Amino acid sequence: MNAPISSWVTHAGREPADIVIREMDAWWRQVRESRGQAALCRWRGSPLHSLVLVHVDRAAHKRRHQPTFVCKKPCGIAVEDHGTTPMSSIVRDDPYGPQRLRVAHSDPDSALGHAIAMVKREEGTLAVALASEAEFDDPDFFDLHRASLVDPLRDGVALAIIHVPLEAPESQDDAMAREDLMRAAGYATYTIDLDGEEDDHAMHRHLAGMLEDVFDEVAGIKADAAARILMSAPLWPAVVIRTSPAWRRDHHVPAGTDEIPVTRNH
Repeated sequence: MNAPISSWVTHAGREPADIVIREMDAWWRQVRESRGQAALCRWRGSPLHSLVLVHVDRAAHKRRHQPTFVCKKPCGIAVEDHGTTPMSSIVRDDPYGPQRLRVAHSDPDSALGHAIAMVKREEGTLAVALASEAEFDDPDFFDLHRASLVDPLRDGVALAIIHVPLEAPESQDDAMAREDLMRAAGYATYTIDLDGEEDDHAMHRHLAGMLEDVFDEVAGIKADAAARILMSAPLWPAVVIRTSPAWRRDHHVPAGTDEIPVTRNH
């Protein structure tokens, strides 16, 4: 892919234009088919991880932040061998690029707990953790997942992204129970359903729009903290991605494990 889009066009609107969505989808499809060394890492080899990667990278690039992407299990390849960020391939004349993809693996610690530790006293840092619902709820780590551990003034941002692999439509009671648990942990949830009923272009557009809302909410929290007008600990935004069996089947994403396995042998 030869960085086809001008930096003037990439962030011309609040949400990405169709041409940007198409190039993001092309990048996502390309890395899913890759057999290179970088594909051994879940952030490039797993359809769900790479989907999160390209969308968070776009939203962060718009705001001139370079995230570190955190998952639990190590991939066994050197940090410098993870390749460049998606936006390095998409933006043609980016004065900040190309940029190396920043990846961290937290094992034996949890991904979200590791991300929160990374941003302590690092106000400009953005760490993005993708974990299953089972990992988020794990009683051995739950207290380390509390958003109240992040000081909105002095610390950076730990963005929690929780994968919920559904086997059947979820009841309202189960959805509300998750909302209540995450609110108790200090998060306001933004939920997206990947149900296999809409095409990938619509999926990309919905996810991009949601992440604009998420990053705007983060910016609002940071601005209120800087202005000293926060009256209590904020509810940090967290993304919940619910996947259906049909979507996982179509995109080769197994369910039922704490880490979403890649589709190739390690």
